Amino acid sequence: MLIQCTKKLLTELKIKPTPVTEEEQQQPLLSWHANLVTMARKKNGSSHE
Repeated sequence: MLIQCTKKLLTELKIKPTPVTEEEQQQPLLSWHANLVTMARKKNGSSHE
């Protein structure tokens, strides 16, 4: 499984990107994208009361 993260998410998780192998590129059903969304200035998405 290949999870492609945005730079913002990689920075938040403190993860360094790794090169994608040829085998991983050839399986589009196992390729996912991840992003970090901030709502109401909170990364968990909870609403501000």
